[in-house]
Amino acid sequence: MAAAKFRKAQRLADNRNKCRDPMTAWPDRLNDHSRLNRHRVNLLALPQTTPLAPLLNCFSGSLSQQRFACNTVLIVLFALLHIADGFITYLGLSFTQVDEVNPLLNYAAGILGLGRAIVLLKLIILGCIAAIFFDRCTIKGRWATVALMLAVVFYGGVVTNNVLLVVGWPA
Repeated sequence: MAAAKFRKAQRLADNRNKCRDPMTAWPDRLNDHSRLNRHRVNLLALPQTTPLAPLLNCFSGSLSQQRFACNTVLIVLFALLHIADGFITYLGLSFTQVDEVNPLLNYAAGILGLGRAIVLLKLIILGCIAAIFFDRCTIKGRWATVALMLAVVFYGGVVTNNVLLVVGWPA
C-alpha cells in the first residue's frame, strides 16, 4: 500500500516537472494555445505615444509586470490617503466646529480620546493595507486592479471633502 502511494506521488511529481518545462510539454497543445492567443484583441492597448497608455495597459491581460507596478502604486496611494485622512480628521475635530459622522471613531474617541482613537483605527486599517501590499503578487485579475483604482478614487474624494470642511470652503 505504501509503495503504491509512493509511486503515485512520484508520478505526480514527474508530471508537474514535465508541465513546467516548455521543451517537454505537448507540442500540439502549445501550438493550439499560441494559435488561439494570436487572434486575441486587446481593446485597451493604446500606442505607447499617448500619455494614458501605461495606465490603461495595467488592465490588459498580457502585461502582468505593468499591472503589478500599477497595483503597487495604487496600494501605496491608498495607504497615504488613509494617513492624510487621519491627520485631516484630527485637525478638523480638534480645531474647528466639524462633527465626526463615523460612529466607530466617535465611540473609540469617547473611551480613548480623539488622538489615540484615530491612531488606533488608522493603524488597524494600515495593517490591512500592509497585508494586501505584501500579498500583491497574488492579485492577478484586472478587476482587482479596477477595484483598487476605484477605492483610491473614492477615498481621494473623502480626503478632499475633509480638507474642504476643515478650511471652511464654501463659506
